[in-house]
Amino acid sequence: MGAGAGTLYGAIKASWNPDAALATARFGGGSTWRHALQVVTKPGLFCAGVAATYAGVECLSAGFRGDGKVSPKDSILAGMAAGFMMASTTKRFDMMAASAIGTGIMMGCMEFNGPDIVTDHEKFNTKLYGSLPKTHVESQDLAALKDKYPKWKDL
Repeated sequence: MGAGAGTLYGAIKASWNPDAALATARFGGGSTWRHALQVVTKPGLFCAGVAATYAGVECLSAGFRGDGKVSPKDSILAGMAAGFMMASTTKRFDMMAASAIGTGIMMGCMEFNGPDIVTDHEKFNTKLYGSLPKTHVESQDLAALKDKYPKWKDL
């Protein structure tokens, strides 16, 4: 997943700004294909490394506890490791720490809620549809109109 996202990012970056590849070929003698491949694969490998870090730390954290189930605590630790790795390109510890905390909190919340933002579906459906009757009841005026115009009664 990470490699795919990074490769997509690199491909968009290369197609959006092809000047660097053309300048390398024109003035540096390098191959445009080689440069394009480098522009596409670097973000792919970086995102794959971040995803592997997240998966590895989450698995190790769940394994150390012994029950083998992933909990939000594991996701927080894994998110912190992945955020730290993402921001490591800045070479600034304050940015790495902030990214680690933010990514850890975000991933913990994602694990807590799951892929859906609604935690109580029954309460949510009652909130949305609870005031409506279970079956549709037609008014007397509508029934009279349907009797008057039988051709349109099935609308």
